[in-house]
Amino acid sequence: MTRAERANYRAVKNWLVKYQALVAATNLEKLKGLLESYYHLCELAEWEAATQLLLLRVNIVNRKLQGALVEPFHLQLGRWGYYTVQRQLYERLLGQSTPETEVVCLNGLGLVCQSMGDPAGAVEWHSQHLDLARDLANLEAEQNVLCNLGNVYGSVGQYAAATTCYEQALPLARQIRDSSGEGKLLGNLGVLRRSQGDFQGGIAYHQQHLQIALAIEDQDGQANALENLGVAHYYLGVYDIAKDLFESSLRINAQIGAQRAMAATLGSLGNVCTAEGKFQEALAYYQRQLERSREIGYLEGEEKALGNIGTVHKELGDYEASLRFLRQKLSLARRLQSKEGEAYVLSNMGNTYTCMGEYEAAIRCQRESMAIVEEVGDRWGWAAAMCNLGDAYRLSKQFDAAISSLLNSLLAFDELGAPQTETVMALLTQVSFNLSAEQYIESIEKHLEVIRKTEDKDAVIKLRKYLFEE
Repeated sequence: MTRAERANYRAVKNWLVKYQALVAATNLEKLKGLLESYYHLCELAEWEAATQLLLLRVNIVNRKLQGALVEPFHLQLGRWGYYTVQRQLYERLLGQSTPETEVVCLNGLGLVCQSMGDPAGAVEWHSQHLDLARDLANLEAEQNVLCNLGNVYGSVGQYAAATTCYEQALPLARQIRDSSGEGKLLGNLGVLRRSQGDFQGGIAYHQQHLQIALAIEDQDGQANALENLGVAHYYLGVYDIAKDLFESSLRINAQIGAQRAMAATLGSLGNVCTAEGKFQEALAYYQRQLERSREIGYLEGEEKALGNIGTVHKELGDYEASLRFLRQKLSLARRLQSKEGEAYVLSNMGNTYTCMGEYEAAIRCQRESMAIVEEVGDRWGWAAAMCNLGDAYRLSKQFDAAISSLLNSLLAFDELGAPQTETVMALLTQVSFNLSAEQYIESIEKHLEVIRKTEDKDAVIKLRKYLFEE
């Protein structure tokens, strides 16, 4: 044995046995003994021992709380947002151990890429993982990677591809009796339904997920299902129920140390406050969301927080600040290849331009947003952008174009069962105040005829009930 080898073996022993983190140590410092031992084992090419350390289950977070998660320390690093450290662990071991360990490393690298805003890299790693899982006939790994691939495709608006992945994975989860995986897949299918405007369908999936998570005492699953149920109720305008669900999710995530999930839920709570007109309270939630996301390198959370802050500044009348934050979000959304994020921020920028009286810029932003949401099949996003476009036309005194946009938005929101139908009707009423009764009716009838030809007779009947019946 060489001197260097002896030094590495001593270092492994010392880091494992003698290292003790301070009481006030950071989460990363608490795991430093394991990390340093792992690196020294890799230097020694002790790949089996390094693998055992990578998979060692630890309970660092909230030891005193009943039900705190106990999981492999490489996953704990991801929960805390230490993605760069995670990637180093996987890269050191990749190609040096058993096929089963390769599965762990390929899966981990895919998850790290997605968390760090590299969806193309995530697909590449997960695709290698899928091929290996199938070669090994490892059904658990196969259903897991199909779920992760679906998550990546969903994040960039490829909903059909995401649905295919989830639907392939669901029977595998049931075949191997992986209740946690089954619940996660049901929840993911619910998110896809919600993203395409089917809120009731989404709620049904999320309730199934919650029931499974409660039955198997899966805290991670419970928090995720509660968050998703809250989002669906938020879009339906049931804010009191949404807030209760978000707060329940936040409590569980705080208990298990789920930093990314906490950041997302802080944003959701801010959204409820914004919808209720509590803008300063909303801004406080969004600032916490931004700070936590940046602390852990969670780019998707940072992107959403920037957009949220920009929207609140618009409501507070600070339009320059609004555009500053929204432009940062737009840049990050494009970097992340987030079609949904890009579409929504363009619509919000259009709203800010409308408030500033810059109607041409507002109309351009809303049209760009509509093109994207139509491409990805986001019916709610399309209806919202169409409504915003109608408002910009109204304020720029292009009343005929306003009526056309608002009627189409009204029809879409009605199909979704969304409460925004009331907002659209209020805007149509404002348009009517600027026209004579004859002009308003003539324009309405003209555009109803267009809708009859492009949609169907039932669509026109629905609209007439809103427009002419009490």
